[in-house]
Amino acid sequence: MQALVDTMLDRCRGPRAMVGLGALCLGAEAIVPEVYTAILSGFEAVREPRQNLEFFTIHIVGDDEHAVTMREIILRELAREPRRRLDLEYGAARAITAHVSFFETISQRSSAGR
Repeated sequence: MQALVDTMLDRCRGPRAMVGLGALCLGAEAIVPEVYTAILSGFEAVREPRQNLEFFTIHIVGDDEHAVTMREIILRELAREPRRRLDLEYGAARAITAHVSFFETISQRSSAGR
């Protein structure tokens, strides 16, 4: 988890705003509804009480709205400076890679603990 947090913070603290937007929007907020819906389905399949799953349900809706707002900013900035797309893609790729590593680690540790 710390590596994921550090990656996101590093991308957002840098001098190029589109790197941070790529990480936050495309690499996090925009993928949350799909990822968390799958996680929620898994918890429901093992009959986890619904009240324990509020984090996921709140973020499925809320993060989608955040992604829409950030998308508007991204489109405005790309209209001004199309070359910033490279920064956007870099930030998104770094964030997605960090998320994949995070979930792979959870999976490996879960499998090892069985």
